[in-house]
Amino acid sequence: MSAVAGAPPIAPGLGGTPPAEKPGMSRARKIAYAVIGAWLGGIVLFVVLFGVTAHKDPAVANNIFSPTDEFKLDTWFKLGPISFNKGVLYLLLTAGITLGVMLYISRSPPGRG
Repeated sequence: MSAVAGAPPIAPGLGGTPPAEKPGMSRARKIAYAVIGAWLGGIVLFVVLFGVTAHKDPAVANNIFSPTDEFKLDTWFKLGPISFNKGVLYLLLTAGITLGVMLYISRSPPGRG
């Protein structure tokens, strides 16, 4: 038996092979952690400053004003089965503008655009 075969294994960094280096964080990961930390810190700051309770305008809190009322379509008049309101007006305007642009393009001479 030789002296090398009976010797204990050499631990990394004690004269044998150099120890394996731990890879550090990449620059992108550091930036991502910084952004997430700033975002969470901002949330904590706002909670500390303003609290968790809801702050409503008095008109909204007293049900005087409701934003959902802005999306209700009141009928202006009826023509047969069609009820005319703001939505139908926008639809007719859009269809008219589209038809006008298409007719203008189709009548223009070739090569002009």
